[in-house]
Amino acid sequence: MKKIDLLIFDFDGVIVDSEYLYKKANIIAMAEANINIGAAELEHRFWGMDYPSILQNLRDEFGAARTDKFHEVIQPTAHKLFEEELEALPHVMDYIERTDYAYCIGSNSRQEIIKTKLEILGVHHLFENKYFGADIVAKPKPATDLFEHSANKFGAKYENCLVIEDGLHGINAASKLGMTSIGFTGASHNIDNHDGLLRDAGAVHIFDDMRQLPHIIEGILNGKH
Repeated sequence: MKKIDLLIFDFDGVIVDSEYLYKKANIIAMAEANINIGAAELEHRFWGMDYPSILQNLRDEFGAARTDKFHEVIQPTAHKLFEEELEALPHVMDYIERTDYAYCIGSNSRQEIIKTKLEILGVHHLFENKYFGADIVAKPKPATDLFEHSANKFGAKYENCLVIEDGLHGINAASKLGMTSIGFTGASHNIDNHDGLLRDAGAVHIFDDMRQLPHIIEGILNGKH
């Protein structure tokens, strides 16, 4: 990678430490909807999946009535948890505030959910017109639509985009476009063999502390990763 035109950050699990909150909300909503999916299975089954796909997955297995009940409960439950417990990943905002690179968020969350979380954290101003959700493209990750949209908005060449991801869907989408990707494993959620899965999917480097990001980027530009 010779230069960087754009940094594309995933959101949940990279910018905000929210995946474990989704897990808590899912457990509550599934219990109320009589949907029997174990806590351990949740971490793999819906990891990085967009919300409409999650609903369709549940509807196919558990039927419309229970899925509708889940949908009714999950949104207010998750929002309450966000307001009470949501935090940014340590040091990520420090990096965002000082970087000279163009950056954006490319997430399988919906635009309104991204905005709500940024506002809860008081950092929406850092991402004004710089966040793109799955609901603004035809297909979410692992399709390439979201990253294509992000790159085109910034006039960035795909080969000059660096993607920072914690999920396989994003790494796969980046690989399809020839974007370089690195895997982040520093959020609170626990995925077995997280670093190995991300590396196998195509991430050129794995890290768990945002303070390492400037050195990783320097290494990528110098051909060390």
